[in-house]
Amino acid sequence: MEIGQDVRREAVEEKIREMMGGKKGMEMQRLAGEWQQTSLRTTRLGRRSYANLDKLVADVLLSGGGKSSQEGFTSHTDTIQ
Repeated sequence: MEIGQDVRREAVEEKIREMMGGKKGMEMQRLAGEWQQTSLRTTRLGRRSYANLDKLVADVLLSGGGKSSQEGFTSHTDTIQ
């Protein structure tokens, strides 16, 4: 949903009411619930998305300033097998 550059109070109120109770708002809430369930399902321990996130953390965030992510770090997914 977009509101143009010249925003009037009535236009904002209309969009807010539409989001809170209109058909579009209900559909967006339904889709958000589906996305939430999908994200929860795919990021469970042992799933591919979880493994990808674990690898990202190991490679980027825990790299130790240029040190290889494999040195001195055991991934959570290493213990799952």
